Amino acid sequence: LLELSTDLAELSDLRKKIYARLDNGRQKDLFLTCLHELVSNAMEHGNRMERGKPVSVEFVITDCFYLASVKDRGEGFDWREHAERPLELEGISERGRGIALVRMCSDRLFYNEKGNRATFIIYR
Repeated sequence: LLELSTDLAELSDLRKKIYARLDNGRQKDLFLTCLHELVSNAMEHGNRMERGKPVSVEFVITDCFYLASVKDRGEGFDWREHAERPLELEGISERGRGIALVRMCSDRLFYNEKGNRATFIIYR
């Protein structure tokens, strides 16, 4: 479990901490892209850049998959609205583009009921 302060500079530190633990290949790049999107969304939209609110990141790396879970301290959002949208990046407003990208790059994207924890998996 990693606790990050709500500061976009934390994203490069997060990448450094996880990068060496991943095998080279397409899944590594997809995993890091998805993780970056969800953590930056948690900071910007969930925590509204309030430095006192941390972002929690958990990840599991196995021979079969990469899994990460990102939780912010915000109010959450209605993730069902995004789950029903078609998987396209064109025509999507700035809000929602990161979620669409993660849906496209991962094998599965889940949310908790409140909408302040996102978990994704990429099979290897």
